Order: sequence, then structure tokens, then C-alpha cells
Amino acid sequence: MSCIVSSAKTVSCSVGKVTDSDSLTALIKHYQKVHSDNLDNELNYYASQNCEKDILLKAARSEASNGKCHPHQYRIPRAARNQTYDALQKIDFSTIKTFDSLHRLLKSELGPIAGVGPLMIYDTALRIGAYRGLYPEKVYLHAGTREGSQNMGIKSKESVLEKSCFPEEIQKLHPVHIENFLCIYKDELKALYS
Repeated sequence: MSCIVSSAKTVSCSVGKVTDSDSLTALIKHYQKVHSDNLDNELNYYASQNCEKDILLKAARSEASNGKCHPHQYRIPRAARNQTYDALQKIDFSTIKTFDSLHRLLKSELGPIAGVGPLMIYDTALRIGAYRGLYPEKVYLHAGTREGSQNMGIKSKESVLEKSCFPEEIQKLHPVHIENFLCIYKDELKALYS
């Protein structure tokens, strides 16, 4: 089966205590119980912004719902986040109809900014996408998500994979949750699949 869709830093995510980590199903249940609502709440926060200027500022600053910089981006220099905001303000988002188009555009516009890498681009696209009602239909690999997929035996140099590339149990999750799951549980997946 071919899992490749198209071509596209290491982040620490914590799992918490998993009492029954001997199966993929147990890990997914733990994710749903402990982590999925956190991501949904963050996406709802971005979706509920009052105007495009607000979401662009929060996305560029990587501002989480608690008002602090999201842990994925806390090491990105302020100058890079300011350049990201400047770049975002110049983009006409009205013609963007899919998350993939949004991600590709941001990769092109933000990629050249020193300090901005694939995770920042994905997270920025996810935040702006939530505001615009655009969500991934595929799984984007970067940092921890790539490590998680590789730990499951899914070896790909590509940066975007179809859900069908993953075990049936994972396919039941939305791609945004598959991405989050792979990052958070990368170490448990390594233990499970070794």
C-alpha cells in the first residue's frame, strides 16, 4: 500500500500516566480521555476570535487560550514571530478553500523566515484554519508526529499522509487528532511496536 500524498524540530509532548499501554486501542482511549478535549478547546478558542486581525496576531505569536506562548513555539525568537505577523497581514485568505491550500501558502510565505520551521507553519495553519473553518483532511508529519509514525513502522520521507496509511484504530480519529496522538505517544508507540 502506498501512503505517500505529497512532500513538506523536535517537540516534547507529555503523555501522563497510561495504565494499560500494551495495545494501540488502550493508547487511543487514553488519548481521548486525557488529551483530545484540550486540542478541541484550543481550536475552539481560535475559531471564536472576533476578527481576522485577532486570529493573525494570536497565530503569529503562538498565543494559546491561556494568553501564553504555546509550548511548541516558546523557543522561536520574538523577532521571527513579529515577521510572521507581518507576513500574515499581507496574505489574502479569502480565496483559500482548503487546509492543504492554506498550509502550502503558509509554507511558501513563512518558510523563509529564520526560526520558523515545519511545526510553526503547521500550527499557524491550524490556528488560522480553525478560524476559517478549514481543517486537515490528511495527516501532516513534522517533529514528533514523524517520530511517532516511524515508531509505528510507517517510514516515509513525505510530509503528508492519508489516514489510510495508519492502523484501523487510528483512522477513527480526525487527522488533527492523529497528528496530536502521534506526537504525544511517540515513545509509547516505539515500545509497543519494537
